[in-house]
Amino acid sequence: DSLGERSILITLPKKADGMLKNAMMEYISETLGGRYAGNLNDVKALMQFYLDEKDQDFHDNYTEMDSLLRPQMEYISDMKVAPLAETDTYVTLGCTGFEYWGGAHGSNLFLGQTFRKSDGRRIGWEVIDQNLTDILRAGLKQYFECQTDEELLSNLIDIDNIHMIPHPQCPPLFKEDGIMFVYQNYEIAPYAAGQPSLMVKLLRRLTA
Repeated sequence: DSLGERSILITLPKKADGMLKNAMMEYISETLGGRYAGNLNDVKALMQFYLDEKDQDFHDNYTEMDSLLRPQMEYISDMKVAPLAETDTYVTLGCTGFEYWGGAHGSNLFLGQTFRKSDGRRIGWEVIDQNLTDILRAGLKQYFECQTDEELLSNLIDIDNIHMIPHPQCPPLFKEDGIMFVYQNYEIAPYAAGQPSLMVKLLRRLTA
């Protein structure tokens, strides 16, 4: 409408049902805000709930805004959920979002979660060796096209020790040929750096 655009697109694996579908829809609801209390298997109802909620947010914010700014403001809220990878034993969902509420730029979001197909269990940091410093440092050097630790530190924010690089807020995302690690805007680097990411290639196929 005249206040802006809002959209939600959810694409699920074709054979997702039972515990797997319920687990994925529970995760999607959490990512969208976690306030939906209806039937998780009713995908359209869930999407409509969160679209209506965003519509209310838009109108509330518009009402509170200074009247001089209202004609110049157009909000944007866009969320897409789709499989990033799928094997016989697991599926990884990716969630990409963009929000703009005024200001110099909007905010981007990239989250994801891997699910075991047999029971819908979420697979995350608990199956990863927690000592990832060397791997994260090497991958971030490649992302920022750095050669030295000093160069890498100059691209990061709020990190003074190259041996203390935090894990991403997003859990590791399992793909068919490796594991993907993604940081959000401002998580470890300025907005201009985008969403720093790295891929750890594996020599054999992942199983769950």
